[in-house]
Amino acid sequence: MAYRFQPKSVLIGASGLTVVVAAALVVGGGRAAPVWMATALLGVATAPQFPVMLNYLERRIHVTGYATSWFIGAAGIGGLVFPWAIGRWIDRSGAAALPWAMLLLSVATLASFARTNQRLGG
Repeated sequence: MAYRFQPKSVLIGASGLTVVVAAALVVGGGRAAPVWMATALLGVATAPQFPVMLNYLERRIHVTGYATSWFIGAAGIGGLVFPWAIGRWIDRSGAAALPWAMLLLSVATLASFARTNQRLGG
């Protein structure tokens, strides 16, 4: 897909699909069929987002190795903080908090991309 579509299109599609699938998880209410289908689609939708975002930024601005190290470092911190925060939320509210967390994070990702795209003049 990366060869066939522009990074902006992939990011819009993947981020939008992630929001829709996360919303389906919330609406599904823990029933087995929606959980299995949404889990598979969520993996497909989230997988390209990080590498394609780096590709998108490289096409829009000059990204140095120093800047890339900050991107990777911030992603690593997010990979530590968000699971911990979601785990705390699940401890307090039960497993039903996970779909809501996925929905909130997917909306935040889409909003972040929209803001970045706007700031870069796209």
